[in-house]
Amino acid sequence: MDETPGKRSASPRPLAQAAPLSAFFSRNKILSAASDVFAGVGARATTVEDILRAAGISRRTFYRFFESKENVLQSLFEVSTALFIDNIRGEASAGRTPIEKLERGVDAYLGFGQRAGPLMRVLNGEASRPDSPLAARKQWLVDQLVEFFSAEADAHHGHHVDPLVLRGLLFALEGLHQRMLLEPKRDTRVVARYRAVMIRILVATLAGQHDPLPQLPFLEP
Repeated sequence: MDETPGKRSASPRPLAQAAPLSAFFSRNKILSAASDVFAGVGARATTVEDILRAAGISRRTFYRFFESKENVLQSLFEVSTALFIDNIRGEASAGRTPIEKLERGVDAYLGFGQRAGPLMRVLNGEASRPDSPLAARKQWLVDQLVEFFSAEADAHHGHHVDPLVLRGLLFALEGLHQRMLLEPKRDTRVVARYRAVMIRILVATLAGQHDPLPQLPFLEP
């Protein structure tokens, strides 16, 4: 340490930095508690009071960070969609071939939904309503996925694939995923069935003329 007279060494200021850090953890605590409440009883039935009890906080603390339960729902959806798209990009980019990238993308898609479970059903259900405050973010997510798969398809084909093809494809995959989440029993066999169908649709749509296709899924006798 420099002890030269007239000089003062720089020292951390924990008190000045504690407030932003404390606020970060407090906000995340609310989001974590709210995610459990929304997943348990749904968005419509959840009240601010439910979130307060689950988080163990005062009403005053809640309103420091959020305007309403809808605002909490929006924040959860923003975090979830950001993690979702990053997960798909990361997994798909590790693929060595175009087909492997698509397969890894589907695995990331299904894996994220499985881990998020009931919360994703609630968030997706709310985001599907045209008048929902989550609708704009849902559109952002679709745009991000279209952009990602378009780049992969364009690089493979050497031509710009019509984005409507990608949008139609994503709607089909989402429909299958939503149906899978409603299955009363989602064991490995059920998930494998949906995975095979989704990969077949995805690859058959985006593959080149001479690319090998996955086997057409058949029901077991």
